[in-house]
Amino acid sequence: MGLLSTSDRLSFGSLKPVILRGAPDVDASSVLDSELRLTLSKTEKITSIAVCLKSTSKSFWPEGLGQRAKQVTHDEVLHTQTLTLIEEKTMLDAGEHHWPFTFIIPNSTIDTIETQFGRVKHTIEATVTRGGKTLLQPEWKLAKPILILRSYMSDALLVSNSIRDLSHTFERHLTAGDVSVMVEYTAFSSGDLYNVQFVIQPQQKECRLENIKVAVTETRQYRVDELGAWRKETKTYPLSYAYATPLGDADSLCHAYIEEDDMLRVFEKGAGGLPLVDTFAYRVAFATPTCQENFHHSTHYRAIHIRHHLHIDVTLSHVDLALAAASDTPPLSSTPSSPPSGSLSPPLNQPNHAQQQQPSWPSVVARLRKGKKHLDKHRVSEKVQLEMPMIVFDCRLKEDYSHLPSYFETGLVEAPFTTIMPAGNTHGAIDQQRRRRRHHAYLCPCYHEFRRQMEQANAALAATVPTIPPPDYVEKPDPK
Repeated sequence: MGLLSTSDRLSFGSLKPVILRGAPDVDASSVLDSELRLTLSKTEKITSIAVCLKSTSKSFWPEGLGQRAKQVTHDEVLHTQTLTLIEEKTMLDAGEHHWPFTFIIPNSTIDTIETQFGRVKHTIEATVTRGGKTLLQPEWKLAKPILILRSYMSDALLVSNSIRDLSHTFERHLTAGDVSVMVEYTAFSSGDLYNVQFVIQPQQKECRLENIKVAVTETRQYRVDELGAWRKETKTYPLSYAYATPLGDADSLCHAYIEEDDMLRVFEKGAGGLPLVDTFAYRVAFATPTCQENFHHSTHYRAIHIRHHLHIDVTLSHVDLALAAASDTPPLSSTPSSPPSGSLSPPLNQPNHAQQQQPSWPSVVARLRKGKKHLDKHRVSEKVQLEMPMIVFDCRLKEDYSHLPSYFETGLVEAPFTTIMPAGNTHGAIDQQRRRRRHHAYLCPCYHEFRRQMEQANAALAATVPTIPPPDYVEKPDPK
């Protein structure tokens, strides 16, 4: 063998991302196991070999820290674990050597955080110390990042008989109608589809659903307690409308008159709203923001604390009949107005045929057509505002680690009925493909890289399992 560089000499086996299940106060732990590989071109005297798992935090402060504001970063070592693979001087022959190792990662470990002004990363470092003088025989070092994520479902919840329901139902009674909103789960992964059920029962004539707005507010707090530094950022991410599924029979009256263009007007502000002639009952899917939009997952770390809140606004309107009737009544005048000078007026004892003329049918039809616009002037708006805390998982934690998708969301199974009555002016196959893509979550490059690491680690683990079963046991006869 020729001369080998440090990266050629030292290498790790498959490093599988670690998934912490449950909150930091849950008494649980995860395992990180791999192996260290050392390739030697000649016989070497090795003094020690150690593997260290280090967790560090780093925050950025462009405005400066300290009294003179000269420090722009703050670093902190959160946790360190060290395993010694070789403690005594050992002569290693030329070739490839393997040392397996295992780290126990408690649930209190802070998961990986990647934001603009704060990061928490985990690295695994290997150090090989050779015999002799340090200047002549420098150490061999290798460091690799480790991804540590956190999901909601823990082992304690799986065996518990009283699992907390992630759904929430809100009911509000307004003059225009009764509003019921059901949030199916208070946790989602960024880029996933999020479902909310809306049931609106109108109680007034000329009731109209003006607008439905769903948004997530992300609050990021950075702090360094020993230096008295503190910063807070808040950003609101609106959830875009994806599709809607009727709740109940698709042929009922409440869905027969609603087309896709009508549904789109509900989620666009100032688009005119949707008149309600019967119960509005739909399960609406929204596209959540992605990591490409600088959207992050919820954290439990005090120095980099990120939390989320869900906001749902439902606006209804109805016509105030009292105001409409008052506006239609002509004002009473105590004294008759005198005609202008120079005009001809009929005698007092002769009726005015121009004032007593009956209205014609065209004027009646025109008045009916203008009735709706006339009633819109007397509309009264009512708004329902809901807010609740949310848990946002990392964009990599989809499918098994956040919630199981329905067969309809996977796109492999057709829906039992159409989500919305198709509009008359369809835009062909391109528009149909665009609608079909709405049923899928957004898979970012982070997710594909995460799946590749998981598949490589699983393949390496499967290679170590023997595929040939052991031979059958044969009972030998007792020699007598």
